[in-house]
Amino acid sequence: MYTEPTDEPAKGSAFDITAVHTADSAATFTSIELKGDFYNGMGAGKNRVLTFEDATVEGVISASKAVHRVSTIDASNFHELGIVTNTARAAVNNGAIVALNSGSTWTVTGTSYLTGLTLAADASVRAPRGKNVTPDRRQHREAAHTRRDLHRCPCAHGGLTVCSWRGVCATGD
Repeated sequence: MYTEPTDEPAKGSAFDITAVHTADSAATFTSIELKGDFYNGMGAGKNRVLTFEDATVEGVISASKAVHRVSTIDASNFHELGIVTNTARAAVNNGAIVALNSGSTWTVTGTSYLTGLTLAADASVRAPRGKNVTPDRRQHREAAHTRRDLHRCPCAHGGLTVCSWRGVCATGD
């Protein structure tokens, strides 16, 4: 039997949400166009590591809190295990690490919290038409940015925001 936790998860002092671990959930997408969201709602020390190579992705990529539709799941309603609502939020023990390699583009469509972002020289992070992508400086220190971070992205106030390193977040209108 599964019972939905009611307490917030406690941060594990030994788990690094910014590092790639062998037990992490990892996927590489090559020469493909993707539309949809990637969430990491794991609560027990597992990062989601996504690598894009000559690929485009449009959607949210984020650490999240996953909540099942029903609070108790047993053999009679086992199908409910796969039905969750994800809410983007800062990572606790569930980082979201993204590598946009050569020729890749991510169009951010909503609130996203990352714990790592690597951009190739010809990769880009964009917003949908009429929106903007900007670092959310409230969530991290300016010194955390490097040349490979979002300083290369269009910056403006309002619209969608995305940070690019530890304590990363992105917000949408």
